[in-house]
Amino acid sequence: MSKTPRAKKPIIATTFSGVFVSDRAFKEAHKIGMKELADKAKMPEIYEAEQSPDYFQKVEKALEKVYPNLSPKERIVKRRAIYFVRVLDLMKKEDIDTDMINYFGHLKKKYRIALITTISSKAIDKFLEFTGLLDFFDIIVTTEPDEKDDKRLVWERFIKQHGKPHLYVGDSKRDFEICSKKGIEFLTVIEFRECAQEI
Repeated sequence: MSKTPRAKKPIIATTFSGVFVSDRAFKEAHKIGMKELADKAKMPEIYEAEQSPDYFQKVEKALEKVYPNLSPKERIVKRRAIYFVRVLDLMKKEDIDTDMINYFGHLKKKYRIALITTISSKAIDKFLEFTGLLDFFDIIVTTEPDEKDDKRLVWERFIKQHGKPHLYVGDSKRDFEICSKKGIEFLTVIEFRECAQEI
């Protein structure tokens, strides 16, 4: 006699910063890091270049000037490690959004909760431990330490491994654009707060 395998629960995916914690520390750490890199590389233009299409190229050029003896991947590893340490130093317990944690906790009965984040695989546990979410997520997909801070890489990895989620909750324009292109339902954090009990 054969058994029909039990269907897996659908996935609701989300991100870390701006959902479970305020993005304050992330923005502040980024600002400090970019100012520091711009000063060391004597390239003030990269401090204001985040929205430009050649942002990553400018950052790579600055990193090459500051760390000439490191390989491109080693430079990325070093800068991202410094960044994540700085974020953790700046984070405060009041940055944690306990309401969002409770909303997602309630949904775990019907859904698998997935985290899609550009926090590196090496750093993610420290962030989850800080917020009390170390064993919370059913699926976690991150960047690797030597990868750029590019959410598209993480999305491609997630879909390849797990398929498209039933729903994505986030607040960034980048995630909204990715979800729109891939036909994934998207809710902002505000929209999610309003309807979480009905999902």
